[in-house]
Amino acid sequence: MITAIILAAGDSSRMGSPKALLSLEDSTFLEVILTRIRKANYENVIVVLGHHYDLICNTITMTKEYDIIRNPNPEQGQLSSLKLTLSKIKQAAQGALIVLVDHPLVSDETYQIIYEKACEKPDSIIIPVHNNRKGHPVYFGKKFFKALNQAPISHGARYVVHNNESSVIEVPVADEGVIKDIDTPEQYNKIT
Repeated sequence: MITAIILAAGDSSRMGSPKALLSLEDSTFLEVILTRIRKANYENVIVVLGHHYDLICNTITMTKEYDIIRNPNPEQGQLSSLKLTLSKIKQAAQGALIVLVDHPLVSDETYQIIYEKACEKPDSIIIPVHNNRKGHPVYFGKKFFKALNQAPISHGARYVVHNNESSVIEVPVADEGVIKDIDTPEQYNKIT
C-alpha cells in the first residue's frame, strides 16, 4: 500500500485565489490530481488543506475515497502539513507519495511509473526527472517517516533527501508536468 498525500494548505498569495480551485480540463487542479492518482492505483489518499479549508470543501465534492486533514498553521510551510499527515497514514503503507497542488499537469503515466518503482523499491526516495531537472511528486519509503518528522520546518523535505542521497532513485520521465510549478497568474495563463 502506498499513500498519496496532496499538499494544498497554502494561502496562494501570489496567485490571488486558491490554487486547488483553479480551472483545468473542465475541472479544478485538486480534482484533476485526485482523478490521476486514483487511475494509478494509490490505495489511500490524504488531502491537506489550510487557509481555504471551508471554501475548498464547499466547492469540491468530497468523497469517502480520500481523507481530509486541516493544517491549523499552514504558514509554517509544506513540511508542517506533511508532519501532520504522517501519523494518519495507515500502518500497512510502505511509503508515501508527496503531491503538490501547484503541479497539476503531472500525467497519469508518471503517477503510475512512480507507483511501480515504489512497489519495486519501497525503502527508497523516488524523484521524477525531466530534461535533467528534478521534479514532483516525490515518493518517500516508510523508513524515512521518522526523519521527515524530525526535519527542521525551515528546510522542508529536501533536508531528508539531501541526508539520504544513497537512497534516492531518479526516474527519467517524458512528462514536463513534473517541473511545471503553477504559482502565479502569469504561469497559470500559459497553461489555459
